[in-house]
Amino acid sequence: MLTPQPRQHTTEVQRTSVPASFWELAQQQLPTAAEIRTQCKARDTSPYCSALVGIQCLQNFSCTETAAEFFEALNHLSSTLRGREIGLYEELGFSGQAADSSLTLHHLPGNPTYPVTYLGSGHHGSVYRIETTDGSAYALKVFYRRDTERDFSGPYSEAALGAFITAQQVSDMPWLCLAQPAHGWILTEFIDDAYRSKNPAGPAWSSLGLITMDPQRDESNSIETSRGFQFRVDYGHLITEEQREHASHIRTRLLATISQGEHISKEDYLNLYQAHPDNRHELADALFLVPGEDRLEVLTTLYRYPDMQYYLVSDYQKAQVFQSDEIIPLFQLMMKHSNPLVRSQAVFDLRTLSAETADYLREQWKQHHEFSDFMKYCTLSDEQ
Repeated sequence: MLTPQPRQHTTEVQRTSVPASFWELAQQQLPTAAEIRTQCKARDTSPYCSALVGIQCLQNFSCTETAAEFFEALNHLSSTLRGREIGLYEELGFSGQAADSSLTLHHLPGNPTYPVTYLGSGHHGSVYRIETTDGSAYALKVFYRRDTERDFSGPYSEAALGAFITAQQVSDMPWLCLAQPAHGWILTEFIDDAYRSKNPAGPAWSSLGLITMDPQRDESNSIETSRGFQFRVDYGHLITEEQREHASHIRTRLLATISQGEHISKEDYLNLYQAHPDNRHELADALFLVPGEDRLEVLTTLYRYPDMQYYLVSDYQKAQVFQSDEIIPLFQLMMKHSNPLVRSQAVFDLRTLSAETADYLREQWKQHHEFSDFMKYCTLSDEQ
């Protein structure tokens, strides 16, 4: 097994051109997603591109001297997986299909290949198991193409949490091995029934001032080994009390601004969206405060901002921001967008729609290439 040694990382950090301040920061406090993004952008000239290096060697993958090629191989694999938004399809009532069994990590010097097994999907991404030459295994989390940083989950947020966990040598979570959040993936230790902590005497994650934003999911995020040890396996939804208070303050301030009446005018809403670039996701969530007859028009304007192009518009259907008879106009609005990523998001839950609307959407999905991944990796039955 690879042995992460973050507290002795000075030599490796210098060799790979990773700023020493990165690990120094992670040893002191939990970095923010913005800090990770800044660190990554500062390394555009590095042979590792925007990758974070959490290990000292890659011998288990038989490519100790070709780490740059290894990163590129993971980038290539992840790029083929990011469109398989199986967890989101399942939330909309479709039966997600597991990734094909022929997946491998390849494109490496010497042509070694490593089996890649699909494990499961959630709201932000899917997890795969990569097996190495000596039988060791790693967990590759691939974030969906349309995923963004939300509720402290996402490629930059989770890379930050992984770096913090690893730098602190936590005993009850997997350590970060590699990450390239700009390409939407992180690689961690794989925890199963036989896993043994690298540092059993290390601190528990809960002793570091971390709290979970979603206690109801804690059980599904944990594994108990045969020896009775409990490990949390997911980096998502963990924050500090300070971060939670800051996020709560922002939401409270924005909602207080816009909730003086039952609704807010489309003009006032758009002015707020323009004036608060750091809080546009929260404002997008609050579209329901705009009068119903103005929401499509407002959304048309929001789509001019890059921030909105990653928003999960299907959430509007679940929250009934748009009613069933508005889904076709909403679909048509999205299909006019110049960004194919926005067009590919025009997938909705058919169970709440009329038979006529459902049939229309099925036909559109079959005709447009933007939905090829959706059609390939979900079951689209007549009952849906």
